[in-house]
Amino acid sequence: MEVSAVSEMVSLSPALASENEYYAKFWSSEAWGSAQPNNDESLRANAITKLIEEFVIPGSNVTSLRILDLGCGRGWLTSLLANYGSVLGIDPVPAAIERAKLLFPTLDVRVADSANLITEGFQAHFDLIVSSEVIEHVVPSQKPEFVCHLKRLLKPNGFAILTTPRGELWKQWQRLGNGTQPVEEWITESELTKLCESAGFRVVKRDRVFLPDCPFDWLSRLASRRTGLLAGSGLQRRLRHHRGIYQVVALQNRER
Repeated sequence: MEVSAVSEMVSLSPALASENEYYAKFWSSEAWGSAQPNNDESLRANAITKLIEEFVIPGSNVTSLRILDLGCGRGWLTSLLANYGSVLGIDPVPAAIERAKLLFPTLDVRVADSANLITEGFQAHFDLIVSSEVIEHVVPSQKPEFVCHLKRLLKPNGFAILTTPRGELWKQWQRLGNGTQPVEEWITESELTKLCESAGFRVVKRDRVFLPDCPFDWLSRLASRRTGLLAGSGLQRRLRHHRGIYQVVALQNRER
């Protein structure tokens, strides 16, 4: 099934126009605008591909998975997921899709959101949905609907993989003085688990991703050391997991 093209908006609301302007700069910046993933993205990609190869590939009886990259941004992850099957990348921000088309002209990427796909008849269509660094940019009141839409788009027993910053570390992260995106609503691991289980998902595995180049407190600085007695030790690995900024969760669309 092909997704019909979603019409480009002739005019944007002031709020959306401002968001689109922000992401036009963001996705073309030196740090976040390349066709290749940066260090942050590479670490998340490693965690995502490990879960795909552990849970999705072994249980699949198809030679080419139907995959959705929900909130695809400039398309770097969409490109990686294309190694596993037929992939569609969607993002509601036109600037993101413009950048993705420029960087990856052969990819199928569209201006759309999950509600658009449901309206177009894509319920129970995908074997795998990946949504990396998206749910934290959804306002709290809309997070339950976001997760329910994931479930509706998945085939029975299909998988979803989400990555998002850990809400438990939001205050420490804020102290670094990093800029925030137009919506920054981090969610804790327990909140995300409750949200997904309430929608009918089964949590099959949780993981975390540590960013060694971005320590945010004294424990993360200790975990980032590349020399000394602690470097490479089991204790450092456990400490890195403890201070992992990203949570990664693999979900299965269990049949009721």
